[in-house]
Amino acid sequence: MGALHPGGRALESVVLIGFMGSGKTTLGQRLSERLGWSFVDLDARVSESQRLSIRDIFARNGEAGFRALELETLRAHVASQPRRCVTATGGGIVETPDAHALLAQLGTVVWLRADPSVCVERLGASAVERPLLDAASAGVKRYARREALYARVAQHVVDTHPATVESCLERLVQLVRASSA
Repeated sequence: MGALHPGGRALESVVLIGFMGSGKTTLGQRLSERLGWSFVDLDARVSESQRLSIRDIFARNGEAGFRALELETLRAHVASQPRRCVTATGGGIVETPDAHALLAQLGTVVWLRADPSVCVERLGASAVERPLLDAASAGVKRYARREALYARVAQHVVDTHPATVESCLERLVQLVRASSA
């Protein structure tokens, strides 16, 4: 029998948290392909449910409105009791205290950690689409505010810089196998 999660079921899912640009979507997609599991991007689900881009949701509803939609989407995802699923969260989900227990209910929570300046660099031109990243200095401040929250929520940490995507993927596969043993 696999390792049990606090709710009593085997840990068969992985939740990726971390700052924007840390690799949640890229590694989440690759991990799900490697394991033959499903992949869910919570930001994409929020965007699809509203038929708006994340930037437009922020413009219309503000950060508080977005966080409420994000929490509602997370609750619905948890209620669906996904098995063998990799979930990539939005970078700020840890700023919603009610999300912390829900994340743990999904499965093994892994913080993909990278220096905020590296994350901003990785985003490149797409940084313009990030509503909370209007300047590199804003990204560093936001990261500093979230760092302790990521550490509190995560069960494991995978440093995504200077590591390669492939080495991070191998580390994630090892974590899944160890959690399922």
